[in-house]
Amino acid sequence: MFQIRKEISSISQGSSNISSYFNRIKKLWDELTFSISYPPCVCGCKEAFQKIEEDQKVHQFLMGLNENYSNVRRNILMMKPLPNIDTVYAILIEDESQADAKNSIPSFSLESASFTTAV
Repeated sequence: MFQIRKEISSISQGSSNISSYFNRIKKLWDELTFSISYPPCVCGCKEAFQKIEEDQKVHQFLMGLNENYSNVRRNILMMKPLPNIDTVYAILIEDESQADAKNSIPSFSLESASFTTAV
């Protein structure tokens, strides 16, 4: 468990896209979940602990993002209540695809354009 937690604390997006980064960290979360056995809940606070764990995953995921996601990260952190990890992932995938689409649009320069007209 120590090794898994250490990897989770040091993971970052690096040169990966959002999907690859998410899959790497999710694999570690799944390994950690498999390694921990919680006692059965008799007090009814299971949902509260699950929300705490979910929020922790959101924070861990957002901490590892590259700085070009700082605006979307800030917007997510301002949401009340904090969205679950699946929603955060969907928001980031959408932001990434919009950025990719924006970068793939050819730029148009008036200086290099020539216009011809036919009479």
